Amino acid sequence: MRVAAYARVSSEEQTEGWSLDAQKAALYDYANRNHHVVLDFYWDDSTGTDDQREGFQRMIQDARGKKFDAILVYHTSRFFRNISLARQYKRLLREHLGIDVISITQPTGDSGSPQAYLSEGVNELFDEYYSITLSFWTSTGKRMRAEQGYYNGDPPYGYCKGNCSRCTMPRADQICAHFGKADQSHDGILIPHPTNARGLLLAFQACAEGAADREVATMLNSAGYRTDSIKRGANLFTKDTVRRILINQFYLGYVTYKGQLIEGKHPALVSKELWERAQSARIANRKSPKTQLEGRSSDRVYPLTGLLHCSRCNGPMHGSGAYQGSYVCYTRSQRRNGCTQPIVKVGVLEEQIGDYLATFQIPEDYQRRILEQAGQGDSFVERIESRRASIEARLARLQDLYELGDKTREEYLKKRTELQTELAKLKPTEDRQVDLQKAAELLGQFCLAWKAANREQQKKIARLIFDELWVDSNELVAIKPRAQFLGFFNLDCFDRRKRRDSNPRSPP
Repeated sequence: MRVAAYARVSSEEQTEGWSLDAQKAALYDYANRNHHVVLDFYWDDSTGTDDQREGFQRMIQDARGKKFDAILVYHTSRFFRNISLARQYKRLLREHLGIDVISITQPTGDSGSPQAYLSEGVNELFDEYYSITLSFWTSTGKRMRAEQGYYNGDPPYGYCKGNCSRCTMPRADQICAHFGKADQSHDGILIPHPTNARGLLLAFQACAEGAADREVATMLNSAGYRTDSIKRGANLFTKDTVRRILINQFYLGYVTYKGQLIEGKHPALVSKELWERAQSARIANRKSPKTQLEGRSSDRVYPLTGLLHCSRCNGPMHGSGAYQGSYVCYTRSQRRNGCTQPIVKVGVLEEQIGDYLATFQIPEDYQRRILEQAGQGDSFVERIESRRASIEARLARLQDLYELGDKTREEYLKKRTELQTELAKLKPTEDRQVDLQKAAELLGQFCLAWKAANREQQKKIARLIFDELWVDSNELVAIKPRAQFLGFFNLDCFDRRKRRDSNPRSPP
């Protein structure tokens, strides 16, 4: 009989004999002993109280296509812990699609018999009872932790668990100096994250200065910050994630449980004064967003915010209306004498970028030179073409072996997919040249447009050209272009140096 195998596990059940590997091994062993053919294995890592599970829904879709004759589950609770939904889907599968659902550890005999119906119903009743009981004790545990000042769940942005020796936070090895070292917390108390705490304060500061949630999200993303959630991953900020951060009183030192504020054991990251300023600004934006936006002068637009970095403390620099439209080192704005970087008036750095782009040159032979610079010159192209010819020859031989009967259809399709995937990765030389041509055209347009653009337009252009800009004493001292333009900037830098060496009066 053709069967599908389905397994499910939730986080609280991982240590109770329900691991996916254990379920899968038992399901395949049962199928082998009963001479069934497992056509597909479906699984979910989620609760069994609802039907919104990716693996489950994919299995039901395949069942509608009559891909198999029965579904094997390790235990009725793996199918559902909800009697109503279990009955609904079993009726659909058995009565309308002719597909049985078999629990391999709870044999009931013929699924159409009264005895089987009674036995299965009792099993499903206990499954839902377990779910309700588990929910009750989980809720009780969370309430007790909250009453003691501990936080339940994934650490809010800006904090971490302090278990540095076994940290599972995304990008930890890239952004945290403590990664892999001795634990910073041993008692379950959350601590400020060495990097993300700065992003959190940057968000509140920008909000307090009048930035809308969407603008704060853009600023954080441009500065390289990500959500860095253990459960949800390192994602870009959106206005919704920023809103949840800016109204979370956890940052004032509280934990909440069902609306009740409880003093937490963790240190506060946001002062009460900054919190109140941020909340007042959010209320003002919400009451009259159009008036607020129209009332902003052009000085409130900071084209380089999110790109600027202080060369003295390596921290970000952001636009601030408190200094009559200027860029301020974040470290300096947070702590008196925290950094000696001077405040830079908006327009000074933009003019320097305009002067630089006005003399930017893209040589006629840029394609050849950039490809050679990246190690993709003539010899590289020859190796690529040789590799391409080899793969195409292997595909042809594979086709011959299949037609002669030396390869099964499954073997043929699997190997053909592998070779075609490898072939697709070998980007043709012509495509690389087209990519370079498009990049050159875009960069040329940006260079011409910069000085004629207003600040809003410069803000968009700057983010299209640059990844980072480094400042020291009102001067741009270093730039990091976006990856697609790096080769052009390297060529321009080389040619400028060459012109300067040959003619001291030439532009730097």
